[in-house]
Parts: sequence; C-alpha cells; structure tokens
Amino acid sequence: EALPAVRLHAPGNAADRPRRLLIVLDFDALLHAPIMETLANATASYSIGGAQAFDVPAIFDEGYRPLQIVVGPDVNEVAPTLGIRLALFPADFDPRNAKGDTFTVRGVAYTVTNGEPDSHGWAILKATRA
Repeated sequence: EALPAVRLHAPGNAADRPRRLLIVLDFDALLHAPIMETLANATASYSIGGAQAFDVPAIFDEGYRPLQIVVGPDVNEVAPTLGIRLALFPADFDPRNAKGDTFTVRGVAYTVTNGEPDSHGWAILKATRA
C-alpha cells in the first residue's frame, strides 16, 4: 500500500506565500553564560599550542569517569576533565585539535589528550597531569 503524499510547503509559488519572521537567539548569552556562571568550579589558565595562556571559567573534574558500555573485560578510565564554553576561545579553536594544549587548574598543570565538542557551544577536554 502506498503512503500518502506529504507537502513540506504550502502549495503555490514561494513569492506568493506569506513571509515569516526568523528569530535568532543568542544561546551563548541566554543559556551558556548563566550556566557556566552557576556551575563553574575552577578558573583554568589555558594555553593553545604553547601560546600565551588566558584565564577561562570552567567545570573541572579530576576524577571523571565516562559512561561505558562494555562487552568483554571491564575497563575503567579515569581522566581529569575540563568543561569549557567555546565562545570564550578564539573563533578558530577546534577542541578536536586540542591534543597537546596545556592548562593549569588550582596550581596543577595538565596536558589535553582528547577534545570533544558537543555541537552546541561546549566542549569536554580530557587530560593527564603534565
């Protein structure tokens, strides 16, 4: 049995359809900044590729354990993790390329081993002590 046809747009010429107002929201200002202000538990001094370090508020967890679905022997991974707002970093910063960057939190130096953006303006940086 055939499925009924579904129209994605109203019939007729696009020029004849009523125009709709597009509302753009600044999620970083409305959502991310207040969340970071509330949840930040550290200030990280972050250096991209050995450049001059800059301070950013962050959510730091020294004993982060990612959720793992394990088939076979159980593997436990514990890694220091830094949660960051990407809006506070240079526009060309890509957390997937952050391996080797360094940061200091509470006087302890760390080296980034893996960066994972969440596609919504945040990133998780896994690290080891430097």
